[in-house]
Amino acid sequence: MRWEKTVILAAVLVAAMAVADEPAKFSNESAAGIVIASGNSDTKTFSLKEEASYTWEANELKLTGSYLLGEPSGAMSARKWDLGLRYDRAIGASFGGFVGYRLDAVAGKKTLDTLYTTSLIAKF
Repeated sequence: MRWEKTVILAAVLVAAMAVADEPAKFSNESAAGIVIASGNSDTKTFSLKEEASYTWEANELKLTGSYLLGEPSGAMSARKWDLGLRYDRAIGASFGGFVGYRLDAVAGKKTLDTLYTTSLIAKF
């Protein structure tokens, strides 16, 4: 049932993109980080982050992802990644809403955490 909702959402988004009157805008933000510290113990931390969005008329579709790896003294102590998809829609000048889906994975856990979110928003 979850994947069926995702497929239906994707079909609605593709149909909405096909009838857009305004030119769509793509945007992208990427980040990478490395921290290396020495002292009583050596620590290395690596991180990657990505956010891409597609905006047309009163709609926005965002794809996000991140990865974190921490290694104190050569042993892995932290590993986390997540992927997210979110659709935002403005409803007039004062209201909006969104639907989102996110997957999270943490080292040591055998299952993925999933999060579905929906909300209506009043703008000030």
